[in-house]
Amino acid sequence: MVARNVRSGSTIVALSVLLLLIIAVVNLISDRVFARLDLTENKEYTISPSTKKMLRDLDDVVNIKVYFSKELPSYMASLPKSVADLLDEFSAFGRGNLRVQWEDPAASPEQENKLRTLGIPQVQLDVIQKDKREVANVYLGMAVLYEDRHEVLPVVQGPWGLEYELVASILKVTRDESPKLGILTRYSREDLDGRYSEMQRALRKQYDVQIVDLDGGKKAIADDISTLVLLGPKDLKDPEKYRIDQFIMRGGNVLAMLDVLELQGGVLQGSRMSSGLEDMMTRYGIRCNSDLVADRVAAVASFASGFFRFMSNYYLWPKVVKQGFNTEHPIVSKLETISLPWTRSFEAVSNPPDSVEVTLLASSSPASWTTTDFMNLNPQQQWNPKPEELRSRGLVYALNGVFPSFFAGKPIPVPADSGAAPIDSAGRRDLSEPTQIVLLGSTYFCIDQQVPGNMTFLLNAVDWMSLGDELIGIRSREASDRPIKEISEGTKRLTRLLGVGLLPLLIIVVGLARWLAGSRIKRLAEAKTGGAA
Repeated sequence: MVARNVRSGSTIVALSVLLLLIIAVVNLISDRVFARLDLTENKEYTISPSTKKMLRDLDDVVNIKVYFSKELPSYMASLPKSVADLLDEFSAFGRGNLRVQWEDPAASPEQENKLRTLGIPQVQLDVIQKDKREVANVYLGMAVLYEDRHEVLPVVQGPWGLEYELVASILKVTRDESPKLGILTRYSREDLDGRYSEMQRALRKQYDVQIVDLDGGKKAIADDISTLVLLGPKDLKDPEKYRIDQFIMRGGNVLAMLDVLELQGGVLQGSRMSSGLEDMMTRYGIRCNSDLVADRVAAVASFASGFFRFMSNYYLWPKVVKQGFNTEHPIVSKLETISLPWTRSFEAVSNPPDSVEVTLLASSSPASWTTTDFMNLNPQQQWNPKPEELRSRGLVYALNGVFPSFFAGKPIPVPADSGAAPIDSAGRRDLSEPTQIVLLGSTYFCIDQQVPGNMTFLLNAVDWMSLGDELIGIRSREASDRPIKEISEGTKRLTRLLGVGLLPLLIIVVGLARWLAGSRIKRLAEAKTGGAA
């Protein structure tokens, strides 16, 4: 009996030692290998392959300092843990070259002065406790530091989008120089700083943004600008077109947003306009149509009518959904939706240059049509397109390859100013270096407060031309939308009828069933009673 107890005790000790060894080995492995089971569709809680590659390629130490207040409102209690999980994953793939440090922002007055110098503000949050509403002053900032450079995330509101913000900041501080990007536009500086402030802010995270002034064609585009954004230029003349053409010939990339509609201030009316580049784009392989696209799959817009405001699906704001994107192209393959207000349509020419690849990126739904009425933009007007007019239209194209010059075989145009010197022919080229052009027909799509996917698309397009695919996959998976599939009016009426009538019908059926069942039970009971009698 004693021997049996000894053997049992020895077995328990051996199993305990074995269990401890297993736990130690698991801890040792987990300390060196990071793994996570992520069942979300877009792997929202797992950093992307491009992030992992960027972290592995770090050749020097980058520091991330987190300045979160210790006392946060209860509804933000999970934020530090979510951020810590993401930073742990970054550290694991950084292989010692990414160091994370959490610091108490209220540790001392000197620390708070340091945060103010960095640009991390104290934010006010509402706190409701014990039936009272109070205001808490907290810090929720982060700083990415490398050598003598730093980038700041002033306020971290959640883990969504944080991966992209961190990667963009790390790339910016570790690069010797930011790529230069130029904007050529008809808009004033006030409009750019007003309606397009969000666009500029987003671009400046990775690019040195400069406003380009061609001065009627007397000035060339600076040699250090690698990508040019044509933000709704108007009535460009040949000397200005020549400058843009030669920019493309030297391998410059172009994101062209070519409006066909110019809105009249304060009213829903417009007039037809031309960028002056339409014939040049035809030479490159794309025809720019002078129309506006209307689509039953449309974005919701807010309008004022007297003292009232109303929301409506605005057919002149076509909404591209998943089925309308080219899933093979990195700019749009991960997008869920974009909206293109007052956009024109495009189509590939029948005989594009052999050296240019023309790719359709986004198209309207099969329930779209076009109009040439630029004056009547009323959202409540009656649309009666003919069935034969309904078909998908091309809204966004990408051109990639070697472009022929629009001015090949032509004399160099002279600026209109009679006192201007002729444009120097030195370095003129009639065939481009390999380059890219992305073309769409609306500058209104990137005005502040538009659909979130719009800004993602714009940044994807600029990154694809300037940086490659490095940031696109990270940013695109944050822009998720699940629009309801467009259905016919008959299906809508049937759904509405079922929604109103199904529940009462179900109650009637259940009531009848219970009444019939009760009647049957009553008859059986009466039959048994009668039989017993």
